[in-house]
Amino acid sequence: MLALLACLPVLLTLILLTRPLPGWVAPAAGTVSALVLGATALGTPAAELAAPFARGWPILVEVLAIMAGGITLARVMERGGGHAALGRWLSGGTGPGLATALMMVHGVVPFLESVTGFGVGVIVCLPLLITLGFTPFRAACLALVGLSVNPWGSMAPGALLGAQLTGLDFRQFGMATAVFNVIPAVAAGVVTALIVRGSRADRHDDGPLLPLSALLTRWLPVAVASALVYAGLLLGANALLGTPPAGATAGLVMALAWRTLLGRRSARAARNGASTAAGHLGEDGDGGGATVVGTPGLPLRELTPYLVLMVGTIAGTAAKAALPLGALGPFLRSPATWALLGAAIGVAVLRLDADRRRLVGRETVRLWVATAIPTALYIAFGYALTGGGLAEEMARGLGALGGVFLWLSPFVAGLSGYVTASTTGANAMFAPLQASTAQALGVSPLWLTAMHSSAASWAVITCPARIELASRLAGAEHREGTPGLLPTRRNLVAVVGPTVLITLAVMAAATALLLPLAAG
Repeated sequence: MLALLACLPVLLTLILLTRPLPGWVAPAAGTVSALVLGATALGTPAAELAAPFARGWPILVEVLAIMAGGITLARVMERGGGHAALGRWLSGGTGPGLATALMMVHGVVPFLESVTGFGVGVIVCLPLLITLGFTPFRAACLALVGLSVNPWGSMAPGALLGAQLTGLDFRQFGMATAVFNVIPAVAAGVVTALIVRGSRADRHDDGPLLPLSALLTRWLPVAVASALVYAGLLLGANALLGTPPAGATAGLVMALAWRTLLGRRSARAARNGASTAAGHLGEDGDGGGATVVGTPGLPLRELTPYLVLMVGTIAGTAAKAALPLGALGPFLRSPATWALLGAAIGVAVLRLDADRRRLVGRETVRLWVATAIPTALYIAFGYALTGGGLAEEMARGLGALGGVFLWLSPFVAGLSGYVTASTTGANAMFAPLQASTAQALGVSPLWLTAMHSSAASWAVITCPARIELASRLAGAEHREGTPGLLPTRRNLVAVVGPTVLITLAVMAAATALLLPLAAG
């Protein structure tokens, strides 16, 4: 009975999310109801209710600071032309084929989402995908599935929060999440191949479809291989460089590798006097060829702010681990420090005038308030569930399900990602619950919580906020006579919804079958 009562704040939050209310209302109501239930129904003393808040406020401040830094850096890059320069470099000599799509899904989108977060990867990369020749509908689908890097979005404040809320080692948590994240990475690669091939339903041109045999024997193996390399880079970067820069490092390496391959093929096609690049990787997914154009060099000057963020975070993490820095250590390790420094350098390097600097300031404040307040309240919700004893009661009830819960846990995680629209919010909401249930079931809290982080992050691509964002951006580019399906919310959900559910089912099987073996 107490377990069902403990679920009421979560149910209240879910119900309020279905209503046209401001984004802060649902988590605020959940937090208040959790505190009231903890104090009344469970009789939790005030000191225990307040303990998670007292321990967790430094985490909350750091998460909000990382968000502020990432948003500031993203706006400086946008207003300074850094993103436009990146788009010109990516579009040189490429067309809308499989290799181009994989470069974006396993490279560019993860890189930009890792260094900025909160859907900025979709905002920047969807127009880039259209520039590369994809129809608006396909561009929207590809931008969404590229968010398989969500556990490392905005330099991984969600992973940091998940590790600290559950008392786990941050780097080990990142590595375990990277192991589970192989499944979403492969799913993103497979869906990318299917999207690029398309079907008669989503193409209004006369271009031939790639034969099914070629899809199965050529495109899908390439897509899976790209996913495995990308997942391996994520795991290696977590082990060698630490969790915060892992997503950005893996994405950058993949983007450079695919771009180098495409550049070589374009140059070879140009030498042969061909109008399309040779080889099955460049076969057109939208009915046209990969037009050979000039290939501009990598825009290092425009990318300087992002490089400052990556290099600074890596160096700061290493310095904190190796040197007795005292109170200075957390500042050197935090991505917030280097994101703000990168933004300041970007203002100078990209030559933002006074008008654009004021515009960046206004946009940053508006976006930060819109995202920071709901995120802070979801973190507070997680603290309230823990301090009030509700997470423990829910864990006890779920633990009574035995091994059945292991089949359900990825879907519980997916629900939290769908509800909160962020890894940080999802880990704040249910990571302590997953860890407590793992202990009740006698399995590893590290692995179950890491699975939660990966599954919740993957489910974020189906949340209303991301779908609405992609639909609006793609819809603005869809003109009368544009080939392909309309990028409506329903059409986008028809692609990403089944993708997420199938992926969660695979993660459920892996969790239920492997975690008991690891415990044994």
